Amino acid sequence: MPSQSHADKVISDLKNGAVKLSSSKRKNEEGIGIYTTIACWILLSVDPFIDISSVLLAGMEQGEECDDATLQLYDIIVSLEPKLEEVLQALYEEPSQLQQFMKHLEATINSAKTNDTSSLKSAIGRYVSPDSEGVLFPETKAARGFRNWLTARYLCPIKRLAEFDADPE
Repeated sequence: MPSQSHADKVISDLKNGAVKLSSSKRKNEEGIGIYTTIACWILLSVDPFIDISSVLLAGMEQGEECDDATLQLYDIIVSLEPKLEEVLQALYEEPSQLQQFMKHLEATINSAKTNDTSSLKSAIGRYVSPDSEGVLFPETKAARGFRNWLTARYLCPIKRLAEFDADPE
């Protein structure tokens, strides 16, 4: 029996529902699993606000209405996994599979964004505190919320900011 091409493996994974597995359970790094990893890297190293579907479709079609920046993004993404163009060409022949592939990439990127944002919540006070007067998110619960001078300052109307700065209490 001849071996499956890379694109056939990806299409097979899409048809068999392998995209529903979480990346930690994924053992298939030959099929769709590669693109789960790449989608996370796209977010971190290419563009955190990328519309992956638009970029990939524009790169595949390379029409005149496609701008240079989008084509540059496409080239960068393809350089991460050279077999991606083969996969996109094969998926282009099966629009429902192409749509499922794009949704998988978008969901992976959105999940990675959510994970990154969530991990910042606990540490943001150490990074954002504008001066040494205090930490944005104090350890004690009593010092959080409206009792925190910085939170109160952010919630203060601009007209009253000078008054607040003079007497934060």
